[in-house]
Amino acid sequence: MSSGSLKQFLKKTKKNHKTMNEKAWKRWCTQILSALSYLHSCEPAIIHGNLTCDTIFIQHNGLIKIGSVAPDTINNHVKTCREEQKSLHFFAPEYGAVASVTTAVDIYSFGMCALEMAVLEIQSNGESSYVSQEAINSAILFLEDPLTIYHYRY
Repeated sequence: MSSGSLKQFLKKTKKNHKTMNEKAWKRWCTQILSALSYLHSCEPAIIHGNLTCDTIFIQHNGLIKIGSVAPDTINNHVKTCREEQKSLHFFAPEYGAVASVTTAVDIYSFGMCALEMAVLEIQSNGESSYVSQEAINSAILFLEDPLTIYHYRY
């Protein structure tokens, strides 16, 4: 994809513009949801299992594509290698605690992607890609009032 991953694009946007364009955000969310709707409407449903801004790609014209559907996801309809996941903050809290994974896991992950797109970045915890609940709450607070988060951090 000509503009790379969505995460790469968000970093460039944050450096150059500091805020996300609301129209672009809505358009991208719609495209991602459309792709998830297609995957989930297959019989049996295909669960992506690793939806993050690193696995969403963008073209120069703003077209979004979901990539990196793991082969075992396609063959077994669920992601089976949970231990190898690097972005656990994008998984629903119940992921791994229940015997069967449903399409709800992708919807939770989409919500996290939408939040990351809206604030341009969610701070991870050091070298780990784990994002704390505090960082998620800070991102949500920022959306409510950008000045609140400024005072909260400094």
